[in-house]
Formats: sequence, C-alpha cells, structure tokens
Amino acid sequence: MIRNRFRNKFCRLLHLKKINHFMTSEQLKDLKARVSALRRYL
Repeated sequence: MIRNRFRNKFCRLLHLKKINHFMTSEQLKDLKARVSALRRYL
C-alpha cells in the first residue's frame, strides 16, 4: 500500500520533470552538453 503510493508519487515527479525538459530549451542544452561530456569520458 505504502510502496504503491510512493511509486505513484515518483511517476508523477518524473512526468513533471519530462514536461519541464521539453518546455525549457536551456535545460535541453544542458542535458545535451552532459551527454556529450559523458561520451567523451566513455
């Protein structure tokens, strides 16, 4: 019961984060920069 509620909360948070990512191009640029940096290290 508690675990289920926690999972729902977590899913909602993830969903909000996704929407924010698509809405703000600044964050998208930041994400792309991080990915390219990670690729450099790998």
